[in-house]
This record gives sequence, structure tokens and C-alpha cells, in this order.
Amino acid sequence: MVLSESDLVALKAMRSSLWYGGMQGLAAGFLGGVVGYNIAQRLEFVKSRIKLQPKHRFATPLFTGVIGSLLGSLTAARNHAHTLHYIIHKNSSPQLTEYEEKRRNAIQNCVDGMDWETYSKQRTIKAEDKSDSSSWAEVIQNELAGK
Repeated sequence: MVLSESDLVALKAMRSSLWYGGMQGLAAGFLGGVVGYNIAQRLEFVKSRIKLQPKHRFATPLFTGVIGSLLGSLTAARNHAHTLHYIIHKNSSPQLTEYEEKRRNAIQNCVDGMDWETYSKQRTIKAEDKSDSSSWAEVIQNELAGK
């Protein structure tokens, strides 16, 4: 599969946006961890329940930085998901079963050379004729056979 130049530019922009969002989240999470630890160190409620040690001062910003990085990247990915869906849809070819292929061809043959009103009227008349058929399997077989 060869992507067009515009698709490559869109993917590059999406990739850089993911990295940028991750770095922003890392910085915000790290700063939030430093500030949060300093605030928690001064609160009597926290002091009475947890004994804060120097390892907590080191680990808190790292942990909150990782969480922030993850959230920043995920947010950027969700914001650019429509670009990726468009590129995948544009460059994919559907794998149809034999029945789906016959049905698509039959519908296409009915629609070709006919305006929408004529097609819908014809479809309504065909549906009324089929209402007295004994089974849906018979209706589908007749439709595929072109009757």
C-alpha cells in the first residue's frame, strides 16, 4: 500500500502531536508531583497517616510524570483518531463474500440508468410482490437469480 503525500504529511503531524502531548503531560505530571509532595508534606492529615521519606520525594514526581505522559499521549491520539480512520478507510479495499458481491452487483445493476424515485417505486412494488412468498430464503434466491 502506497500512501499519498498528503497522507504522509497527516501521519507525520499526528505522530509529532502524540510526542508533543506526551511531553506536555510528562512536564505537567512531574510539576504536579513536586507541588503535590510539598503540599502533602505540610498537611497534618497526611503526616498522621503516612510517614513520608526521601524515597517518596523522588518517586512521586516520577510516577505522576509517567501518568501525565500517558494521559497526554492518549488525549492527543483521541484528538487525531479521525485522521487515522480517514486514511485507513481511504486506502482499504473491502473483502466481500460471494453473497455480498452478488448482492452489491445486483443492486448496482438495478440502480444504473434509473433515478432514485423510479428505483424506490420499483423496490416498493417488488417488496409487495414478495410479501406472499413462503420463506425469506426463497426471496433471496429469486433476487440473486434476477427474477
